[in-house]
Amino acid sequence: FFSCLWYPAMDKSGQAMSVEEHVGSLAEELASLQQLQAQAQAMGNHAALVQLSQRGLRLQDQQRTLQTVSKTNTNLQSRVTEVETQVHEVKQQINDLQQDVASKLEALKQESQA
Repeated sequence: FFSCLWYPAMDKSGQAMSVEEHVGSLAEELASLQQLQAQAQAMGNHAALVQLSQRGLRLQDQQRTLQTVSKTNTNLQSRVTEVETQVHEVKQQINDLQQDVASKLEALKQESQA
């Protein structure tokens, strides 16, 4: 039915990223941010450290949200698979019933002609 729900995020080349790709991208950005925080702290740049810390908190919030979306996507994909299986089973039952009815009608037709 679908392989992955897409999140409206773009990579550096302008291509849409999946939620999982976006989570990975945020993890890379957080690691880079932590290096910048260490440099700002070492240089005693308090203003930069505050800005970087705020950015880090926003990135962590985004990452948590995306992880929730990813988990939801996985659950939805699993549910879709379950429903597709149920639909297949119901179609098979309908087919079996149609064949059963057809054979019973044929038997009644034979009886009435005898």
